[in-house]
Amino acid sequence: NVQARSSYYITKTQTIYTHQYYDNKRLVGVGVLFHEITHHFVRLNFPNVPTWFNEGLADFFGIETRIVKGKATLGVPYPAGDYRLKEQIEKGTIPNVRKLFAMDDRRLYSWPIGYFFSRAFFYWLYENKELEQYLRNVQSEGYDLSVLEKTVHKPVSQINKELLTFIKTDCYAGAYIYESRHSSDPNQQALLKALELKPRYARARLNLARNCYRAKDYKQTRQYLELILRDDASPEYQYASELMGDCFQAEENYERALQYYQNALEYADYDEHKYELYYWIAQCYDNLKDRQRAEEFYQKFLAENWEQEKSPDLIKYASDYQEQEQEDSEETGSN
Repeated sequence: NVQARSSYYITKTQTIYTHQYYDNKRLVGVGVLFHEITHHFVRLNFPNVPTWFNEGLADFFGIETRIVKGKATLGVPYPAGDYRLKEQIEKGTIPNVRKLFAMDDRRLYSWPIGYFFSRAFFYWLYENKELEQYLRNVQSEGYDLSVLEKTVHKPVSQINKELLTFIKTDCYAGAYIYESRHSSDPNQQALLKALELKPRYARARLNLARNCYRAKDYKQTRQYLELILRDDASPEYQYASELMGDCFQAEENYERALQYYQNALEYADYDEHKYELYYWIAQCYDNLKDRQRAEEFYQKFLAENWEQEKSPDLIKYASDYQEQEQEDSEETGSN
């Protein structure tokens, strides 16, 4: 009888269980599924795996990961976890690889940064293009610290220094994203700090763009989105395309809006809210007087909307549109 906050992997039966929502009603999301799938492959390929390795690798391959153009988007900060990491480091907790490698289950979870530091460790290896070789070496030589030193050609003292520097740039950028969600600062200082630390950080640019859009500053919104839209492998590419479509729709340029919505749709196969794009595409066709295509996408919206309690007004509009189209069609046929 297992109790889990969001998901659980049963080693004996090789079964994954997930909740649809967290206790706060927020959607669990596909990243949790990737996390548990990683546990499955770790168990198959790494004997006697320590918890820090199992959980850290699963978090790196799972949390914040999406599938874009058939590939997993890896190498991005984890805002919630990085915030906890930053918080504890600023209180005086020092990340230490030797300590991490010595952790058993109980001690890992009692160390304030243990769980989040283990994810940052694999993130650092990936960014330094050492992760693949390290995993190979671990398979054949085990989990001793000497295997890591051999892989990266550095002593543990140097590794700790580089890891701390990495955390204070890439991971702190993620932490500022988390802080921005809980701040009412109109100057968006937390997001700007994230961008200062990691200038190409797409999540920071997207959040800044969203704030500009809410302020109806569509020119500045587009400027923040442009860099994201140059990289169609970015996990934020779909959302940047959708927001660009929102800008053009707000300006009643429905042809341009339609282009960006359709572009976003191409990358939305693994997105839980893909159905929303169907509605906005239908709206564009509706405003462009293409009734046949509008009806087609309103129907897709109604068929795939699994959160109907969230959008009653949109559902009513789409349903009424379909009913009117059917009545007009029957009337035309009778004439």
